[in-house]
Amino acid sequence: GIYKSTDGVNFVQLTSTLPANTSASAAWTSVADIEAHPTDANTIFAATNGGFMKTTDGGATWTQLLSGNITDFAISASGTLYVAQAGRTMKSTDGATFTEVSSAIVTSTSLPRRAGGRIRYSVSPQDDNYVYCVQTNGNALAAVYRSTDAGSTWSMIGQKGANFDPLCAGV
Repeated sequence: GIYKSTDGVNFVQLTSTLPANTSASAAWTSVADIEAHPTDANTIFAATNGGFMKTTDGGATWTQLLSGNITDFAISASGTLYVAQAGRTMKSTDGATFTEVSSAIVTSTSLPRRAGGRIRYSVSPQDDNYVYCVQTNGNALAAVYRSTDAGSTWSMIGQKGANFDPLCAGV
């Protein structure tokens, strides 16, 4: 579940995020990421094992926007969302409806879907058009992608090689 503080010292668990039971598959047993909307502190998004969740009342109630185990997301300065859902990259400009910006067919300008591994996102705080996506293959880097047009097209800007593996443990 999620804990909330209004003074930065005392925290209380939001009853709306209490897991239904102790099963690892129960909603709210895992929260991978949580971020507030950049212009509305009462609007909060959470990547959970039970889906991509949104509250507009500071956490009193939540709405599921996407189902499944959501492992990561990023929100731009204007509120555009990029969400990892089952190996796909989903985008929303209104915080409610989503379209896929990744592709099952890999081209020189597409962001491939990812089967296995991890996906992480970052959006430039200076320019919402610049979006970065890191994909892993297990514990190793698969590739780094960049979009300069808010996710319409992508280019690979790095991939694991003999001389480049930032996730290498030095072995």
